[in-house]
Amino acid sequence: MSLWVAGKFSMIGALKRRFLGPDRDRKAYDRACAGILNTPPLDIKDAPLRFLSMMCHRDIIPYLVAIKSLYSRIGEGRVVIVDDGTLTGEDRSVLDHHLGGVEYAMAADIPVGACPRGGCWERLLAIVDRLSGNYVVQVDADTVTLGAVDEIAQLYSANQSFTLGTPRGSEIASLSSISPLVREWIEDQGIDTLQVQAEALFEQLPNADERRYVRGSAGFAGFAKGSVTRNQAEDFSQEVEAALGPRWHDWGSEQVASNYLIANAPDAVVLPQPKYSCYQPNIDPTDAAFLHFFGTYRYDGGLYQRLSETEIRRLMPST
Repeated sequence: MSLWVAGKFSMIGALKRRFLGPDRDRKAYDRACAGILNTPPLDIKDAPLRFLSMMCHRDIIPYLVAIKSLYSRIGEGRVVIVDDGTLTGEDRSVLDHHLGGVEYAMAADIPVGACPRGGCWERLLAIVDRLSGNYVVQVDADTVTLGAVDEIAQLYSANQSFTLGTPRGSEIASLSSISPLVREWIEDQGIDTLQVQAEALFEQLPNADERRYVRGSAGFAGFAKGSVTRNQAEDFSQEVEAALGPRWHDWGSEQVASNYLIANAPDAVVLPQPKYSCYQPNIDPTDAAFLHFFGTYRYDGGLYQRLSETEIRRLMPST
C-alpha cells in the first residue's frame, strides 16, 4: 500500500469518526461480521494453556472473531473471560456455545491489593493468579489472526513469555535506558500520555540498570507459567505510583505494568514484526499473521472488517 493511499484511508477514517462516530462504525462491523455466530463451536482440547480476555457486552462479535481465528490455529487450551459487569445471560450462552466450558470471573470480585482498581488491572491480576499452573495468553477483542502462528505455539511449548511489539517497542531494554528516549519524545512531540510520563521516571526506580522493560502492547501477550507473582505486580505498581503520583490510577497504567512484568520474565521475547503487528496504515496486511486493530486505525479503510470476514469464511464448514 502506498503512503498516499494509506494517508487517504487515515484521513477518511478520521473524518468518519468525527462526524459519524465510532459507535456507527462498530455497529456496521457487527452487522457485517455476524456470520461468526454461524460458525461451528471450537473443538476445545484441555491443556495447561488459558486464553484470557476482559469482555463487555458490545464486544461479543469482534471477540468471537478474535478468539476463534486464534484458537483454531493453536488447537488447545481453555478460555477465561473477565466480565466487566455488562455481559448478559444471553451473552454468556453464546460464548459457552462457541467456546465450550468458559471460566468466568467478575472484574469487581478480583482483588487488586496495592494496584489500582479499573483500567484493566483486574485482567492483568487475573492472569497473574493463574500462572502457577498455566501458560496464559491475553488476547484483545480487536485482534485478528490471519495465518499460521507457529511462534506462539513454540513459545508456549518452551514456556517463554512474549509481547506484541509496537513501532517504538521492538526490543527489551533496561529501565534506565528507556527514560532518556521517552523524555525526548515528550519534548519533541508534546506527548503527555500516562504511559510516557511513567516511563520517563523509570530511571529513578531502584536497580534501574538491571531491571527491564519493553514498549509492547498489552493487546496480545503471553505469560509463561510461574513467570510472575502478585508481589511483583504490586511492588512495581507501588514504586511507580510513589514516583508519578495519583495519575498512576488513570487509564494506561496496566499496559505499563504488563510490559514490565513480561520484560523481566525469563527468556521473554518480542514477537517479530510485521508478522505480528499493531495495525497502522503503512503496514501491508499480506505480511502479517496477526494484527491488533487498536482504536486509532481500527475502522480506517474497512480493512479490519474485510479481514474478519475472510476469517469467518475460513471457519465455516467446507461443503
